[in-house]
Amino acid sequence: MSQNYYFILLILLFCKMGYSQDIIEEYNPNGKLSIHKTNGHFQLINIAGEAILSELDSVYQHKNGSFLVMKKGVWGMTSIYGEVIIPIAFDKIELKYNLYWEVVTKDNKKGVYPSYRGPFLPAEYDDIQIVRELDKGFIVKKSGKYGVYNSKGEIVVPLIYDNILDYGRALVLKTKTKSEYLIGNKIISDSIVLKKTFDLPDHHPSQTGRYFVLYKEGKHGVLDYEGNTVIDPKYEDLVYQQINTGNKIESYILVKQNELWGMIDLSENQILPFKYQKIEFINSDFAIVKFKDYMYFYNFRTRKLIDEYNFESFHMHGYEFSRLKKEGKETLVNNKTGKLVFPFIYESVFMKGQHIEVKQNSKYGLVDFDNNIIIPIQYESIMLFCNKVIVEKEGKHGILSLDNEILIPFENINILTWGDKTIEIWQNSSSDTKTYDCDLNCIKNCN
Repeated sequence: MSQNYYFILLILLFCKMGYSQDIIEEYNPNGKLSIHKTNGHFQLINIAGEAILSELDSVYQHKNGSFLVMKKGVWGMTSIYGEVIIPIAFDKIELKYNLYWEVVTKDNKKGVYPSYRGPFLPAEYDDIQIVRELDKGFIVKKSGKYGVYNSKGEIVVPLIYDNILDYGRALVLKTKTKSEYLIGNKIISDSIVLKKTFDLPDHHPSQTGRYFVLYKEGKHGVLDYEGNTVIDPKYEDLVYQQINTGNKIESYILVKQNELWGMIDLSENQILPFKYQKIEFINSDFAIVKFKDYMYFYNFRTRKLIDEYNFESFHMHGYEFSRLKKEGKETLVNNKTGKLVFPFIYESVFMKGQHIEVKQNSKYGLVDFDNNIIIPIQYESIMLFCNKVIVEKEGKHGILSLDNEILIPFENINILTWGDKTIEIWQNSSSDTKTYDCDLNCIKNCN
C-alpha cells in the first residue's frame, strides 16, 4: 500500500477525532433540547441532532426549563437535558406552589413528583394535600384513611386516621373517638389549644418561633415547634401577651395558679407573683392588676406595684391617658407616668382637646390638667366649637370664649348643627337659620 494511501487515512482519522471533540465540547456545557415538528408530530432533538423523544402529540417548555410532553393522550415531563422526570403516563400534570407536580391518572388517582429529580409519591392516592409550612410534605388519603409523608417520600404518620387538618406547623390527626397532634416529628396525644398558639416576634413561624399551648388533665403548659415541653402543664390557665416598647416587642405569659394570676417568661422566670385576681395590659410601661377587688398599676420599669391609689375600672382615653373610676367618681391617669391628673372628685371626665370636660352635681364645666376651672361647672350641657364653648343653662343656649367671656348671650336660640368651621343657629324670634364661622361672623342668611 502506497505512502499516499496511509497519508490520506491519517488525515481522515485526525478529521474524525477533531469533529467528535467539537461535538463533546458543544454538547456537554449546554445539553439543551429543541422542539421540531414533523408530519404533524413533535420531537425533542438534542444539540447533536438526535431525537430524544419522538411521535409526541404536544410539547411545550415550562419557565423552569423542563419540557411537558404528551404522547398517545397522556402526559409526562423531561428535564432540560431530556431525562425523564415524570413518566409519560398521566392524564393531568399540575404544578403546586412551584415546588411539586401533582399527577392524576385516568381513574383519578393522584401522586406527586418534585420539580427536579428526587423522591416522589406514586399515583395511588385519592387525595394529596401539600403542607407548605412543614417538612412533613404531604397529607394523603387512600381507601378512606389519612396519613402523612415527608418531603423525602418517607411515611411520618400511618394511614389510620379519619381526617387530618393542617393548622400551620401542627397537624390535627382525627379519629372518631379522639384527636392527636403532629408537632415536629412527634405525635402528641394530649390536647393542644390551637387558638392560643403564639409566635415569638423575633422569629419566623416556619423556623423556631412558634409555640403551642398544651392542655393535660385540666392544666396548661407550652410546647415548642418540635413538640418539646418548654413549660410543664401545671397552670390552670395560660395566656401569651406581647408589648411593643417602641424599640422591640417583648413577650410575657400570664399564668393562673391556685385561682390567682402571675406573670412569667418562657424560661419560667417570675415577672409578677401569683397574687392577683386579674392581670391586664395597658402599655409597655404598666400592667393593670386586680388585688382584693381593686385594680392597681404595676410598673414594669421599677418592678413595683403603684399603691398610692386604686380603682374599680379603667378605659383607654387615647394613647396618653386613661379614665379611671372608683366609687362613682372618675379621673384621668397618665399612661406613661402612672400619675393621676387630679383626685377622684368628678362624676365623669372626658378629654376635650387640651381641656377636660367634668361633671359634678349633674352640672358640666371645663378644667385644665392642673384642675384649674376654665368654664364654671354650672351648665346642663357643654360642647366645644372651634375655640369656643357652646353651653346650655336653664334651657337656653349661649356661646362662651375659653376665657369664660359671653360671646352670644343666653337667649331663646337653638343650636342646630356645628362642625369644624361653621355653626347654624335658629332664633325663636326669627324664622331664619343663620350660619356663623369660627369667629362668629355671620356668613349665611345674615339679614
